[in-house]
Amino acid sequence: FASLLLPMSDASDAQPTTATKSGTPLSQTSTAASRSKKTVYLVRHAESMENERVQAYARLQGALRRGDWPKSGDVVASLQLLKFDLDTPLSRRGERQLKDVRAQIEAASFVQQASPELLAVSPLQRAKRTAEMLFDTEVPRVEVMPCLVERSPLEALACTARFEDRVSGFKDWLGNI
Repeated sequence: FASLLLPMSDASDAQPTTATKSGTPLSQTSTAASRSKKTVYLVRHAESMENERVQAYARLQGALRRGDWPKSGDVVASLQLLKFDLDTPLSRRGERQLKDVRAQIEAASFVQQASPELLAVSPLQRAKRTAEMLFDTEVPRVEVMPCLVERSPLEALACTARFEDRVSGFKDWLGNI
């Protein structure tokens, strides 16, 4: 995932459903669980150049399976995948996607209604650009977190413990904010 928006609320935001023996609504009682309630919104980055290259590779494979010659642009883009460049910028299509989604966010008054207090974002340029374009300066706190970087090919194939450690560290962080 690229970004997390965390609107945090305390117990007074909840609607009372049951009262305690003293008649005090449960939503007004002070418990650690109610004070630590968080709502998490996950936002994936817009299309990146890496996504574009993966699509080109899929087209190349399809052409070869059909016995056709692949397009030269698909061959070149597919070969660029061998660089394992995980920090690619957004594609032109990705930039257009951001403009469309930003308009939808504004039309729905999402930021005003959700009141996010924190934006946690991966340090990869596509994730930071997505966060910048969608939420600009509307979220008061932004944290760039290396543990939010997607799983690398090495982590997927040989170092699964490293990825699991990152996930565990993020869960711990999330539980402590």
